[in-house]
Amino acid sequence: MSTLFTATEIKEAGYIHRNVNDDQLSVILLRTEKIDLISLIGEDMYNDLVTKRTGGTLNAYEQNLVNNYLFHFTAAAVEHRAVYALLYEFRNMTVGVTSDTQIRGLSREEVTALRDETLADVLMFAERAKKYICDNISQFPLYTSNTTTFTHPFSLL
Repeated sequence: MSTLFTATEIKEAGYIHRNVNDDQLSVILLRTEKIDLISLIGEDMYNDLVTKRTGGTLNAYEQNLVNNYLFHFTAAAVEHRAVYALLYEFRNMTVGVTSDTQIRGLSREEVTALRDETLADVLMFAERAKKYICDNISQFPLYTSNTTTFTHPFSLL
């Protein structure tokens, strides 16, 4: 299934690095795009951008939106979703046993702080993307939004 971004691109831009398996990260990325990104820009616009990016036919406005707004939104949303997803996976793989003596698990408070920080990033990037789209609305005829403010699905956790 095609996504707008790749796991490799997400790793290069944020907190998640080479130690996270691409297959595992791709599941989080797919869910992020299919739930969060589509709720931000609408399914028709999302599918159009995926097709155009894959085909190399994005216009200048779309290229700017994808590279400077939607990418950062998606990377932050993947990081936000990954906080619990990666903890869950690692627990099932007996995390805590390591040869690195400098590693320790995060406390519940540290996990919550990380989730709060990444959620703030997600919401900020969502508002920036929506502003860019609305400021250039004639360039994005497929844009649909049911709300004036994006609400991340996990904002109540």
